[in-house]
This record gives sequence, C-alpha cells and structure tokens, in this order.
Amino acid sequence: MNNKTRIKKYKINKKVLLKRLIFLFLLPISLLIIIVNKLIANQSEKSLPTVQIDVTSNPSISGKNEISVPFSKSQIPVSLSKENITEKTIEKTTEKTTEKTEQMSTTSPLIMENTIFTPPSIGLNETRLIQPDDYNLENLPNKYASLVYNVKSPEFKSNENLDNIVNQIVNYVENKGLPSDKLSVSLLQINEPEFPTYSGHLPTKPRFTASVVKLFWMVYLYGNYNSNKLQRGIISDKDVKKMIQDSDNESSSVIVDKISETTSGESLSEEELKNWIQKRLAMNLFFQNAGYTINISQKVFPTSYQKNDSPVGRDLQIRSSKTNPIRNYTNSYDVARLLYEIYTEKSISKQYSQKMKKLMKRDLAPAAWKNKEFNAIEGFLGQGLPENVEFYSKMGWNSKTRNDAAIIISPDGKNKYILVIFGDDPSFFQDKTLFPEISRLVYEKMLNSSNTISELNKKYDKFSPH
Repeated sequence: MNNKTRIKKYKINKKVLLKRLIFLFLLPISLLIIIVNKLIANQSEKSLPTVQIDVTSNPSISGKNEISVPFSKSQIPVSLSKENITEKTIEKTTEKTTEKTEQMSTTSPLIMENTIFTPPSIGLNETRLIQPDDYNLENLPNKYASLVYNVKSPEFKSNENLDNIVNQIVNYVENKGLPSDKLSVSLLQINEPEFPTYSGHLPTKPRFTASVVKLFWMVYLYGNYNSNKLQRGIISDKDVKKMIQDSDNESSSVIVDKISETTSGESLSEEELKNWIQKRLAMNLFFQNAGYTINISQKVFPTSYQKNDSPVGRDLQIRSSKTNPIRNYTNSYDVARLLYEIYTEKSISKQYSQKMKKLMKRDLAPAAWKNKEFNAIEGFLGQGLPENVEFYSKMGWNSKTRNDAAIIISPDGKNKYILVIFGDDPSFFQDKTLFPEISRLVYEKMLNSSNTISELNKKYDKFSPH
C-alpha cells in the first residue's frame, strides 16, 4: 500500500493577518513610550525638595493663621485650622470637615518616592489671635476697660543651668515621640525672688489655655474687689474655691458673668453684640495694658455638667467662626509671670496675693487626691513630687491639650521655682505619665543645681521674652 503525503491547504484570512502585523509593529513602540515616560517621571521626582512644616513661627499679623511650608527658596503660606474640644466633653459644634482633617493628621507620614510630607498631629492649625478688625471694634474705645493690672512687666535674667534643664525636658519629650513644637516650657528659679532667673522653650507661643484661664479670672475678680468696682462678696468664696481647687466650670461661668457684667444667652444683634463683646474684652485689656498676651474672654464649657452644653448664641458669636474659631489663649511665659507676681505678693495687693496662694495650695499626699475622679495632681506636675513638697498649682486639659502651672518649694525651703508646661497636642493629653516624669526630673535637677544657680544669678543678661 502506497503512503501518499497529504497536504492540508489553509485559506489565509487577510484581515486577521493584518491585525497581527499591526500589533507586532505597535507593541515595541508602546513599550518604548512607557519606558521614556517613567524615566522622565523619576527624574522630576528627584528634583522635588523634601517638604517640612515649620510650626514654630508666630501667626501672621494679618490674622490669617498661617504655617510656612518651605519649598527651597520660596515659601507658600497655607491657612489651616481646627475646632478645639472643651474640658471634660467634646464640643457638639465641631465641624465634620475638622474631624476628617484631624483623622488624617494623626496617621503615619505620607510618602511619595523621594518626597516626604509629615503633617503635624494636632490638625494642622495655629492659634487664632484676635486682630484689630475682629468684631468690627477697631475704631471704638472700650468704655468698660477702666481697670489696669497693677504690676509692670518684671525683669528675669537668663541662666545657663536653667537652659540645660529646659533642653533636657525638650529632649525627653522628643525621645518619647511627642512633638516638641507643640510644647511650651517656662522655668523660673525664685530662691532669691529679687533676682529671679529664667529659661523657656517656645515660651511666648500662644497656646489654648483650657482651665489655666481660671487663674486670670481669679486675679481679675480680686482686682475688681480691690478697686471697689465690684462689691466684695458678690461672688461666694465657695464658687471661687471650686473654680480654682476643683476647676469647676459651673462656678467659673457664674464668675465670668459677674466680673464681665454679661450673661450667656441667645444670639444678639450686631449693635448688642458689640456692646456685649466689649465687656468681655475688658478682661483682656486689664492684662494687656500691663504687657500680657492674652485672650480670656470666653467661658470654659460645659458650663452645666448636667446639660453637657456647648457654646451657643452669643457664646458662639464671640468665637467668630466655627471652623477657625477665636479661642482663649495665653503663653507659658505670661503664666509663669503671673505666678511669680502672686508668689511675691505683688498681684493686686499683698492681702489678695496671699488669698490666691491659699486657693492654689495642694496637698500632695495620695490620700488627699487619689479618690477624686478629676483632680489636679494625677497625670500632672504634682504627681511626680515628694508628698511633703509645698505645692501651688492650676492645671487645665481637654482631649487635645494638657497644661499645668505650679509654684514648687522643697521641704527645707531652700529650693523654690515656678514650672509651667503647655502640651498643645492630643499626644500630651494621652500620655498621663509625661508631666509627672518631667516634674520629677526638674525637681532633682533644681535640688542639685540650686547653689550654683544662686551664685551665677548676677552673671547673665536680662531675659527678654519677645
């Protein structure tokens, strides 16, 4: 049987062949385009600088709270803001957009090839300062500002030993992973009150006060008593004690109403609001005319723990904006100054200074404070000290800040100093061991260096906070 080769014939489809030829032609060209584009993109990314936010600069004088973002030689101002949260409660007025910003800002850094952008952890904001054109009062003299604080700005001398202690505080905070640009420290040595020595870290940076503001309301109250502008006893001693000792917001609300001659309530018309705000701002001018940088015109909320209220009506109007509100503020230097003036019995009068020191005095024995749900010792500067230390303080906190201001005197009376710490970031609120640790560190350093500091007092120049 003969085997015959069978040849199968295929019919060529010209359309399919054409498509395959076109694909084979275009494939290498497409790959070449992709490679070239990638090379160009990589080269562009390498030329971009690393972006860092400088949050230590002061707010701009224009009133638009800006943070400078350096891009090589140029600077691009970025306006950023957030709504704060009041002590013991989260404000109902917080904007949803603000919450989103805060959630974004607490995440890990955003990394894109060689460009790294690390947002600050507090929500990318600066404290908004009151500007001349706020409230439309720039051309109106404040007819309610008849009183001026009686003490001129003191002169503190700088000191290298105190500088070293403050630097150790800053390093300690950074080693714990907390943002030192959100930290303010003021340390004032008062072994010899006539020759006080001082050091600080960002001491004039305006910070949200939280309940530290109540110190200033106390001084303003006694200033009104001393000048006979208010009848003595119009505010009960019980309310004043609760405001300072227990940081009670309900008592402080009553006191603010009395000393400013205002009341909280529904929104006001433009003219009514101007008059109302001027009365509140008179409290600021009392201190500002003596050299303080301060806003103490707003109540601390909630003003009713039962209602758990937040600012409404005129208390919201004075904030000017929900998304970028004007809030109470001061700085660690001014708080240290006020404590110094109280300690040296120059604030208002000797009698009232003694009264204020008595209100601020704390018992550091654990039995005196451990059973209190909200106390001024646990998680603050007093907890890090021996219980026989003489201690006077006023703390303040909310979910985004932890502040404390204290006069500290060793049991033998040989070491006396004022320590003020403001932590303007949620991480400071969350870390309840930080302030006690810092306080213990400073106490030990001050005990070891007190003799040296006293000897060197006269060798250093006067400290200027500005």
